[in-house]
Amino acid sequence: MAAREIHIVHHCANLATLQLLARLPGLTFDLHDGAGYWPLKTFAENGDAAAVEWLMRHGASPDFTSTGETALHAAVAGSHVGCARLLLEAGANPNRQDVDGCVPMWRVASDEMLDLLLAHGADLSIGDQCGFKPSHWVEDSKLKARLLSLERQSQTASGSRT
Repeated sequence: MAAREIHIVHHCANLATLQLLARLPGLTFDLHDGAGYWPLKTFAENGDAAAVEWLMRHGASPDFTSTGETALHAAVAGSHVGCARLLLEAGANPNRQDVDGCVPMWRVASDEMLDLLLAHGADLSIGDQCGFKPSHWVEDSKLKARLLSLERQSQTASGSRT
């Protein structure tokens, strides 16, 4: 496949066009464009759950990354709960750290997303490269308070097990 065709696929943000391009021989969805984009991340970032589901049914890996940031990071950052749910149900790692050590939860903006991540094993104790936990980065004050409370409960529980 020519480099131009690969470039087109990685920046494709239209499912019908992607489905057409998918007919090209040798096409794979788990390649990035060099700037940190690939189809699954693009569609998760845009909140297109139908495209996310289609891509995973056609071989896209939910944990593919070029920088540590995954499609789940993008879905959480965009508050796209439907996309995040699909990715997690397909086995996406909720504790995958990007190059800065940030897990998807550091961009959580709703209780619904937080509950979804926790239900799929998100670990509140993972800090970024500076040691900051997700609660440090959350902007909503009520959500921040909830995260801090959960972190304290988690520390207390782990302290009583040692």
